Amino acid sequence: MQSSFLTTMYGTKTTSSNKNPNRVMGGLRAHGMNSYTLIAEDGSEQSVASQRYVETLEQKVADQARIIKEMQNQMRKLTRDTNNLQNQINTVTRKSIHDNSVSYR
Repeated sequence: MQSSFLTTMYGTKTTSSNKNPNRVMGGLRAHGMNSYTLIAEDGSEQSVASQRYVETLEQKVADQARIIKEMQNQMRKLTRDTNNLQNQINTVTRKSIHDNSVSYR
């Protein structure tokens, strides 16, 4: 009986293989961790951004790039419209100056 108790308590069962290695990472994600700090053998620390954080930043950059492109297109359209209006004003002004000069003669 003593032997089976010791075997049960201190046996070489591998129960850790049944555990999900992503449990810790999932817990850290749930807490909003943006980076992980790794400590090397020499005691130096290195902060590494999480993949989800990097993906979020990439998405924000892509959204901003899309918004900037839309604004550039709007600016081009407004510039084109402004130039067209300026040309129409110049045409009307030239015609009125020409008409005035003809009427004075």
